[in-house]
Amino acid sequence: MAIPLSSTPANDPAQKPASKLDTSGLLRRFWAEIEDYVKDYGRLALAEAGEKANQARQVAIQLAAAMVLGLFGFFFLTVALVALINAGIHSWGWSALIVGVIYGMIAMAVLAAALRGLRAGFFSFPRLRQRFQQDKAWVRDSLAA
Repeated sequence: MAIPLSSTPANDPAQKPASKLDTSGLLRRFWAEIEDYVKDYGRLALAEAGEKANQARQVAIQLAAAMVLGLFGFFFLTVALVALINAGIHSWGWSALIVGVIYGMIAMAVLAAALRGLRAGFFSFPRLRQRFQQDKAWVRDSLAA
């Protein structure tokens, strides 16, 4: 007794040659291909999103450490800068205002650079886009033939 290699029954219409399939068999086969195609894209998108999440997690940890250390440095430098300006103009209020405006301008410049970096493609999925382009070319070539 021979053991069938396929898990589908021998009389499955999806296993017949394309010329002998009826309409329902063709539709089932087409739907199965579409399901496999969508599942492949889903797996690829999840894999790329996971890689991006790992990268983002590492960057977030580094940013948090840098922020804590930067805040300490920022605090002490701010006190020193306000004291230095106060020595020149003899007004704590105006000294603090001048330092605040300078820090605001620096923050806007840093924010603009960060937004340019995000727009440049941090959340892009190059392998998914490449595979989609390959599939699009394959469909175009196979329909043209």
